[in-house]
Amino acid sequence: MRISLLDFANYLHQNSAFLHSFQIARRRQRDPSPDHQSQMYISCGEIESARLAFDELLQPSVFLWNAMIRAYAWNGPFGHAVELYQRMLDIGIEPNKFTFPFVLKACSALEALADGILIHEHAKKVGLELDVFVSTALLDMYLKCGCLEDAHEVLCKMPQKDVAWNA
Repeated sequence: MRISLLDFANYLHQNSAFLHSFQIARRRQRDPSPDHQSQMYISCGEIESARLAFDELLQPSVFLWNAMIRAYAWNGPFGHAVELYQRMLDIGIEPNKFTFPFVLKACSALEALADGILIHEHAKKVGLELDVFVSTALLDMYLKCGCLEDAHEVLCKMPQKDVAWNA
């Protein structure tokens, strides 16, 4: 019997909680880590389950922080993406060039200009303001918040303006 990749993905999505319980019950020699569980849940769209596994981790990687922030920025609640970003900073995890576009997307959805400005300042501080993805996310955030002058300033500074037209 052959199954398609789509059928398998649907099966995983529908049974992710069962699979997690099964993995724990079996207590195989290589138990899945909360890191892997979070990634599995995120890929299945089970954001709250991913968050529970994420919160079990003592030191999540920047990759996993970004994955959780991205999951909230795309699926909501958008405020959770901003809260995770702030928590990341509070415990000393340095955001990277992927973190900023994700959290700025959440700010755009929330029209959270004050948060967006603080995030913009942080991107400047760490030298990522001119990264094409960061600057495009900044442009989008300022436009959605109705700050045309700030958006124009970001656009004028962008090294690659051709990719910004989607914003």
